[in-house]
Formats: sequence, C-alpha cells, structure tokens
Amino acid sequence: MIKYIIILLFIALFFLSAIFSGYGSLEAINQLVYELGSPGTSWQDRQKVEERLKQLPSDEVLPILLFEVAKGLPDGPIWSSAGPEHDKDAPLKWQAYYAVSRVWKYHLKGAPSQVMGELLLTLLKGADTPAAKISVINGLFRHWIPKAEKPIDYLLQDPSEDYSVRWSSAQVLLRHIGIAYHNRVLEMAERESGQSKYRLFVLLIEPPYAKRTGVDSEVVCLGFEMIKEERKANPDNDSAAYFIARYLENYLSQRFAPDQYLKKYQDKHGLNDSFFRDTVDNALKWWTENRQKYNKGS
Repeated sequence: MIKYIIILLFIALFFLSAIFSGYGSLEAINQLVYELGSPGTSWQDRQKVEERLKQLPSDEVLPILLFEVAKGLPDGPIWSSAGPEHDKDAPLKWQAYYAVSRVWKYHLKGAPSQVMGELLLTLLKGADTPAAKISVINGLFRHWIPKAEKPIDYLLQDPSEDYSVRWSSAQVLLRHIGIAYHNRVLEMAERESGQSKYRLFVLLIEPPYAKRTGVDSEVVCLGFEMIKEERKANPDNDSAAYFIARYLENYLSQRFAPDQYLKKYQDKHGLNDSFFRDTVDNALKWWTENRQKYNKGS
C-alpha cells in the first residue's frame, strides 16, 4: 500500500512539474506574448492570456513583452481605450496594443524596486525603437537606480534621437537628479519650436520641480517669448498662449486670470473667448512692467 501511494505521489509530482515548467518556460511565455499581441487572437482568448501573463514573473515576461511594446501605436485612426470591456469593439490591432500596454504597466506598478530598476536598465540596452525606449525610461521614473543616469543622459544628449525619447529622458533626469540637468533641458527647449518647445517648458515650470529650483529668469523669459510667438502664429485665436500664461502665473505667484464670475466673461457654454484673451493680455502687461527685473529685453 505504501509503495502504491509513493508511486502515485511520484506520478502526480511529475505532471505538476511539467505543468508549471510549461507555463513558466520561455517557450510558453513567447507563445503567450505572441497570442497577446496578435490581431488574430479573439477578444475572449486575449483576456485569458492577459491575465495569465500578469501572474507570471516579471523578469520572465518583460524581456519578451518588450518586443511587442517596441511596435508602438498601430497605424490609422486612434482608438481611445476605456478598459478591456470597452476594447471589445475596438479594431483588433488596437485590442492587442492596449492588452500589451496593460500587462506591461501591471508588472511595473507597486513600490519602487531596486530589482525592477536593474531589470529595466538591462532592457534599456536592448530597446531599439522609440516606443521601447520610452516605455523603459518611464518605468525607470518609478523604479529609479543611480546607474541609470549615464545611459539616459546619453539619450538626452543625442541630437539624432527621437524627440519623445529625449523628452522622457529629460523628465526622469529632472525628477531624480534635478537641477544638474536644468540648463541642458532649458537649452534644448530654446532650440525647439511649437509643441516640442512647450512640452520641455512645462517640465521646467511645473510645481513639483519649480519648488526645488525656485524662479529662474531664463525660464520666465522663455515663457513670455513663447506667448508672443504663439500669438503671432495664431492672431485670430483668442485663447492662443492661454495655458502658457497660466503656467507662468503660478510659477511667478501672480494673478493673470481675471475674475471668471464677471458677467462679461459668461456665455451659455461657460467662459467666453474674452476671458482667455484677457488672461494673456494681463500676462503681457505684467511682463512689460517687470521684464527688466529678469535681465532680458523683449
């Protein structure tokens, strides 16, 4: 009887080990990731695969999943996701994209981790598309390790690198290293134009970072130059440069926006165009009166 029980236990252990090794093997994970990212996978099957991949070890899933992450956004009209159920009606390529994104984010959530940081730094070395680099850099924003500074600094300084990769590099370096990268990001912003300049400007002026640096006259000058450029480029748009003015308002501890409850700023849809125009006008009036304090003409 005892011999029979031992044989049964041996057989059970054999099959259990086969099951666990099968699901956890690289070959099995490769197959799961393929099914997750394949437009040919049904919504129901993709959901099952997504949940399965979330339960497997991050250090086994993320290196393989990065190949799908590297593909970036699908071509064609953008589908805005509101979760798996909503994505049931999405084009298959967008179903796959968001499923991959959810699994990637799932493995990166949680408290900052040295182990995860080391894994991401290793993955950064093999990231060969802008989408892959940005996803890894954004992961390092949470799971920062000091060794990541040098390779990310390299991406920031490389003029041939994709703008969004450099922007993500600037964001993470300003967050974790701080003012040492301030002038470099400011110089980068001054060389850019339009939305690219605006996004870098916001990194330098948003409250969490600005509290650490204080008011920088060069950032102030850049902001007001941007207001003038925006107005010149969009003379018929009353709201042109409004958001830049509001960022500067907060940065400078001033008040540029008028009283939004005044009747002259109301219409049936809410605030009218005059409110936005007057906000920018007030900002420019303040600048005319105070620009000499910032050691730069206008």
